[in-house]
Amino acid sequence: MKKDISFNIKIYLGIFLATLLLIIAAVLGIDGSEATDTLNYLVYTCCASIIFVPFSYNIEDEFSTRKFISTLPISMNQILTAKMLLGAIVASILSSSALLVFHIFGKTILFRCALIPVMLSIVMASFFVTAFYKWDINIARFVAIAPIILFAFSAKMVEQMNVVGEAFSLSVLLIIFVIVVAIATLMKKITLKIVE
Repeated sequence: MKKDISFNIKIYLGIFLATLLLIIAAVLGIDGSEATDTLNYLVYTCCASIIFVPFSYNIEDEFSTRKFISTLPISMNQILTAKMLLGAIVASILSSSALLVFHIFGKTILFRCALIPVMLSIVMASFFVTAFYKWDINIARFVAIAPIILFAFSAKMVEQMNVVGEAFSLSVLLIIFVIVVAIATLMKKITLKIVE
C-alpha cells in the first residue's frame, strides 16, 4: 500500500479533487442532472472508487516499482491483500468526504450509503487483479471500465429512477458486504492459484 500510494499520489489526489468538484456541481444543480441527491452521490463515488486499484497497476512493471518491491519482504498474498485494502480505504475516504460535501450544502444522504462505493471498489478490485494476473493489463482495464461504460449507456434511464437512501436497508447492505468480502476472498485464492 505504501508503494501504491506514494507512486500514485498525484493521480489519486487528482481523481479525488475532480470527484469532489463534480459532486459540488451536482449539489448546486449546474451539472444538468435530474437525478436524486442519493443517486448523484452513488454515481460519482462509485465510478471514482473502482479506478484506484487499476491505476495502481499502471506502474507495476516499471523499473522503479520493481526495485522498490524487491527491497520488501513481501509475498503475493500480501500484495493482493494490500490491493484490496487500498481500494477499500480510498473508497472509504472518498465516500466519507462526499457525504461531508452533501451535508455542508444541506443535502441529506444517509450514512449507510457510504458502504456501497466501498463494496463496489472491493469487488471490482478483485476482478481486476484476477484478470491482470490471468491475462494482461489490457483485459484487466476492460474489466475495470466495463461497469462505467454500461452505466453510460443506461444513464438516462437510471437518472429517472427515484433512488433514495431509504431504499437501502442497513441489514441488507451488511449482508451484501459479507458476500462481497467472501467473493473477494475467493477471487484472491483463485488469483494466487493463477500466479503459482
